Amino acid sequence: MITGPVTNVTDFGLFVELEEGIEGLVHVSEISKDKVKSPNDEYKVGDRVTAKVINISPKERKIGLSIKKAEEQEDRSDYRDYMNNARAATSNLANCSRASWPPCRTPKTPTIDPEGGAPSPPFFHSDPFTMHPA
Repeated sequence: MITGPVTNVTDFGLFVELEEGIEGLVHVSEISKDKVKSPNDEYKVGDRVTAKVINISPKERKIGLSIKKAEEQEDRSDYRDYMNNARAATSNLANCSRASWPPCRTPKTPTIDPEGGAPSPPFFHSDPFTMHPA
């Protein structure tokens, strides 16, 4: 991975300075995984970019760079770091069953007034996953 300033923007890509006097080309197809109509819309001379070296041709004196592959590599690295540092879950769904979950209670049944009045309002089960009249 390299980081350097954009030295020239053309219709076919960006030139990025790797060291004094050495530049690499990020072809328009290697700028983004999304379609880029014109690099001029996205970059200007002096912008700093991070790219991955994808080919070197000493005979032709060309260095090919890819911003898209640098971002993909960074995403994979972030994912690996996350997976390596992830802690095990402290509980699972089996631990949250109705039999063992403390907030779960037996639903109350509505009572009917013996003198013919309206029934008492329904009571809801305390389980937040199933809210239904008791």
